[in-house]
Amino acid sequence: MPLVAIFKRIRNRVGSLTIEEAARNKYECAQVVSSACQTHIYSTSGVLSNANNTIFTGPVHMYDINQFDHPAIQRLAEKARPEAIHDSSFRQYVVLCSENTRVSIRKDIVAWRRNPNRQSRLRWYMGSAAVGKSAIAQSVAMELEETGHLGATFFFSRPGNIDDPDSVVPTLAYQLATRNDLYKATITKLLANDPFILTKSRSVQFKRLIIEPFQVLMTSHNFTNDDPLTIILDGLDECKCCETQCDGNPSYAS
Repeated sequence: MPLVAIFKRIRNRVGSLTIEEAARNKYECAQVVSSACQTHIYSTSGVLSNANNTIFTGPVHMYDINQFDHPAIQRLAEKARPEAIHDSSFRQYVVLCSENTRVSIRKDIVAWRRNPNRQSRLRWYMGSAAVGKSAIAQSVAMELEETGHLGATFFFSRPGNIDDPDSVVPTLAYQLATRNDLYKATITKLLANDPFILTKSRSVQFKRLIIEPFQVLMTSHNFTNDDPLTIILDGLDECKCCETQCDGNPSYAS
């Protein structure tokens, strides 16, 4: 089962966003003083709900998105396969690498991720059945999760009927949204403006929901590739559409 790993890591820097202030019913509208920000009415369920006499001076950067308040993110979750994620209950008893096994390969993946001069954004590990590729993928995913460098994972599983290629992009995008607020805001707006994105081809979804949002954030928020998030795909040979392995790779390598 081949392992496809790596997409762009985007540093989670806070960008310039509009401030919205709570002002409903008996609560007074807070006064916001900032030459760099605008003031709007904010939902009472927001981060500044029930605020009174609040003053901000200088540039202020705020961000508050509740995924359950956004139908777009909910639609993404409905298309995803949570069982395919490395820390799902479905995978709680999977085999892991022992402490002293496959050490060189695991270190190689981590070192490659850290290398700012890496020649490729994608690394593919291949091998015969039962040699431990999934154990390596799972172990590396857990390692990167602990250090905050994991972007998303998708583990195909024929026995678990996790073999639909159409669920890959929504699953990856949902995980990325839980790890990066600015990315979440970007795709929330994107899905709200074009609800049919999730009906497009896999390559179009990958471009619109993964590649382009991060390209925009790199331009508008000075993100870099120096410390990337890692996306891990495992078990492509267990995908029910064999041609997906060839069809998807060019997009994933972008």
